Amino acid sequence: TNNEASTTFEYNGNLASYYWSNYIPNKSDVKTWKDAMNSLLEDIEDTTDTEAAIFTLFESGALCFNPGGCLDGPWLSGFWYAFDATLDQFKFKIDKDSVIYGTGYWFARAEWTMKSKSGCKFKKSDTTINVYYREDGSMDRTRLTSEENGAMELFLFDVVFGGFAGTPVICKK
Repeated sequence: TNNEASTTFEYNGNLASYYWSNYIPNKSDVKTWKDAMNSLLEDIEDTTDTEAAIFTLFESGALCFNPGGCLDGPWLSGFWYAFDATLDQFKFKIDKDSVIYGTGYWFARAEWTMKSKSGCKFKKSDTTINVYYREDGSMDRTRLTSEENGAMELFLFDVVFGGFAGTPVICKK
């Protein structure tokens, strides 16, 4: 178990099973991830757009929440479209001093800032990110963990997805 990255690997008698992959991520991987996330609202033109950096980044990957499950494929595309349609602001700030590079993954502490078009705000600084890579350097999955008793999930489901489905939560502006 890697406690700092909150990652558990199954040991099958082979030492290599402790590694996600042999790919070693670097600062460029962290920058690519952060830039794609932070350009999300500016990059997506409409719900037919598949060229935005976020789609390239997650082309073969999944986005997972802890607590919560994972989204991939069409579900993940819908997730990005919902963000674009309901948010005025979406930013990730990665604490550069917290970044840890491991074999096949990187870990960091981060802060989310989101503001919906209906005036709801969300800002949390106790989020951790674990990004895992395949042998070829393509991203496998990203796991976001928030210790705020589900506050992130409530914002996403009630404000983002509710707004995308046509039942937005209205907050004071």
